[in-house]
This record gives sequence, C-alpha cells and structure tokens, in this order.
Amino acid sequence: MRTLLLRLGRGIDLASAKGCSQTSRDGALTVVPIDVEPYQTDSSPEGYFAIAWVCVGDDGDPLPFKIDTGASNTLFTPAAAKQAGLKTTEGDFSAGANCLIETKNARISDWSLAGMPLPEEIVHVAKSPAVEVGGIIPVGLLGSDVLSRFGAFRLDYDGSKAAFPTMATGQKIDPDAAKELVVSPELRAQMDVQSEQGSVTMTVPVRFGSGPERRMSPDTGTTWTVASSKLAK
Repeated sequence: MRTLLLRLGRGIDLASAKGCSQTSRDGALTVVPIDVEPYQTDSSPEGYFAIAWVCVGDDGDPLPFKIDTGASNTLFTPAAAKQAGLKTTEGDFSAGANCLIETKNARISDWSLAGMPLPEEIVHVAKSPAVEVGGIIPVGLLGSDVLSRFGAFRLDYDGSKAAFPTMATGQKIDPDAAKELVVSPELRAQMDVQSEQGSVTMTVPVRFGSGPERRMSPDTGTTWTVASSKLAK
C-alpha cells in the first residue's frame, strides 16, 4: 500500500467555488480524484507525480497541478495565471525543498480542487519547467500554504485519490475528521511545521546509519529522494 498521511495544521476560511464536480464523500472526508503518473529519466529511478485538477471560477477547463508538499507556496505558471484571470502584483520569493525562485504575487478566491472549495490565498506566479508526465504537463504546484489549511490530508497513490477533512464555507476543521484519515500507517514520524508570512515548510528527522539526526522535507513534488552533495559524502 502506497499511502501518505500528512498532518500540517493551519486554520481555514473556505471561499465558495464553482465549476468542476468530481469529488465524493466518505464519512467526514471529501475524496478528490488525482492522476498518479510515473516519471523516470536515464539517470534516475522511476518515481511518481500526484497530479490534481484545479478549477478557477466558472472556467470549465481544469488545470493540472502537482500536489507538492515541498513547495512553501502554491504556484501558477504565467500562462495558467492568465487563463485563470489572475492579476499579479509585486515580486516575492517561493521556497522549494532545495531551491528558491523569484516570483510575482496574485490573490485567488474563487477556486476548487476538482470541486472541493479551496481557501482564499495569495499565490505565486513564476515560470516552471514544462515536464510532461503521462501526457499531462502540470501548469502549477499546489503547495503547503494551501494544503496546511486542512490540518491533515491523505494521498493514496494506489487508489489515485486524495482525502481531506470535509468543511463547509466559513466552518473550522472538525478535529474528529482527521482521525478518519488514518489507515494503519507502517511508519510514523514527528513533523515540524513552520509558517511565516504565508509560506509553510515542514521537515522530519532522518538518520543515516549511526550518523547524526538530519532534517529533510517530505516532498510529494519530487519523484525521488534528494540529498545534498555534502550529506552524500
């Protein structure tokens, strides 16, 4: 079973969203269909991207986004931002698990994840490498700034779905809903979540052999585990 449960923990105020309607209910959870696509290069082992479909306003053409817990902020490419009708403002920086890029900002309110309303958010707009996976070219990253608003969520790679606590507009997270996300995980790790000025990052403790404890980011936006050259030595 390839299932990832993440508890991130932030508050949420849902905006109303129109358009796509592909979600289903499972008790206190909302289940969102995702595409799980394999990706491999000549120099790397096979890994997987989890791709969700973001809908903006009444636009009937969903946008493919990578679910990227390693991204501190949600990111739209300039073309996707234009299609969504977003107005960009002053520049900023967006952090990934091992990178920092200069971006522009845009406010988005009327949007959803396959029909599940997403919170109003300041998202980043910047160029991103066009990588085709399974015939799909993602045009954005759904980052930890948005994902953390749900407190916890579960990625089911085998079942091609993601589960989130169900919340109506203006309601807070139901603490009992997160309990329904647990599916007997084989590995539990204490996760440190940091939120600063709208950006959210997280790390877990990792130890290589008998070496000292290190901090690494659980990053669903990359297809394989990456360590710095210094750490590898």
